[in-house]
Amino acid sequence: MFQENLRFLRFESKKLAGYPLTESASRILPVLLPPDFSAAKKYPTVWMLDGYLGTGRSLMSESGFLGEPLGSQLLRLMREDILPASIFVFPDPTTRFGGSQFIDSTVCGPFMQHITDELVPFIDGQFPTIAGKDGRVICGHSSGGYGALMISMLRPEIFGYCIASAADSAFELSMAAAFPTAAVRLNKYGGEEGFLKYFFSQPKPEKCSKDDFLTLMTIAMATCYSPDPARSGVWCQLPFDPHSCALREDIWANWLKHDPCQMAPQYAEALKKLRWLHLDCGSEDEFSAQYGHRRFAKILNDRRVEHHITEFAGGHSGTGFRWQFRFAELAPFLRSYSSR
Repeated sequence: MFQENLRFLRFESKKLAGYPLTESASRILPVLLPPDFSAAKKYPTVWMLDGYLGTGRSLMSESGFLGEPLGSQLLRLMREDILPASIFVFPDPTTRFGGSQFIDSTVCGPFMQHITDELVPFIDGQFPTIAGKDGRVICGHSSGGYGALMISMLRPEIFGYCIASAADSAFELSMAAAFPTAAVRLNKYGGEEGFLKYFFSQPKPEKCSKDDFLTLMTIAMATCYSPDPARSGVWCQLPFDPHSCALREDIWANWLKHDPCQMAPQYAEALKKLRWLHLDCGSEDEFSAQYGHRRFAKILNDRRVEHHITEFAGGHSGTGFRWQFRFAELAPFLRSYSSR
């Protein structure tokens, strides 16, 4: 079991305090220490970003290869020397509507700053880390993969390695596909406020239908990409008209500004500063992440940004077994620096 190597730290965030959708600025931060941990050594840190509705703790406990929880899998990889001994950190990105996308929002709070400016120095102060970008890895799946790319592009001085799995990208495919479904549910309940009232009145909202999930996710994405602090209760503007499902072009343009495929040309030089960039996705991803990854990789190729892209037979979920392959690819690069 991995629990004996696990530490749960409580962090009181100053940056997240006072935002309407951040229900608590107090966050539980799981930290997984390597086997045979010693305070006399210095270790790389691997920051694991969870997907939408994830808490950090949920990612760590997620079953992967043959039902092996991720925490156990990570310890095994280090014991087998597939991955050098490292400290793993699992931030909590949750908001009232489910997730922050790890970016700064006027209603969710500055979650990117929370990680880069609060949590990174906090962990470096609590544990014997290699305190510098070449000793730090950022990685994640789905919204977590998106967050890893965003932080790598916008804050290239923090992390030296990035692994993005099924990252949200090509928004006209990955995001807009949910708009018709969301429009049906919003019309049924009289708009965003009515839907949210219905959703959170359920005895177990976490057991919601797929259509309810997609609708809540769409609203949550809007709180990240088109937040509206003046719209109390909903806290965002949707990028489409629920009646006609026609795009609201000005709001949709704000979403596209956060699309990695749209951002990549501008931030190619930042990505060149990474020692290792890995993109990983299933070829049958239900949210079309494979197409976003392919487009993103083409932009990187055109601008001569070194990267590695892999696809596997599978979809968006149940991909925990892939971490072994992702970290095996990373290991030589991380080991070459951490062994100095």
